[in-house]
Amino acid sequence: MGRGVVAWRDTTVQETWGYRVQRFGELCPQLAADLVTLTSGGTLTHRPGVLELSWDDATDPGTLTIRRPDASRVVDLTIRPLSASELRDPDPRPSPPTPDDWRSGPRGQVWELYNCRVMTFLHRPN
Repeated sequence: MGRGVVAWRDTTVQETWGYRVQRFGELCPQLAADLVTLTSGGTLTHRPGVLELSWDDATDPGTLTIRRPDASRVVDLTIRPLSASELRDPDPRPSPPTPDDWRSGPRGQVWELYNCRVMTFLHRPN
């Protein structure tokens, strides 16, 4: 379980955007559950055509996109890696992490966030 995933003012993502995530769950329940899993320290496995996760680091901070092809919406999370000293309850793994550190398993398909700040939670049409 990844630790140190925070939003603004070091609150959890659910504390910061709980209402928005709940409302989003009315549109896309499985995608909302994926979002909660990943931002609560759980893992998600990229599986083409089922659950697709991609990282875009064209800007700083980068954007993690979570997509289910059968869902009407796509989630974009703007994420900034943090060093352990910036967190009250950091993950013990080396920090600050890179996007490659958040991926493991065969071909880097298992994603687990830790020691990072989720700066925005946006969704758009799929």
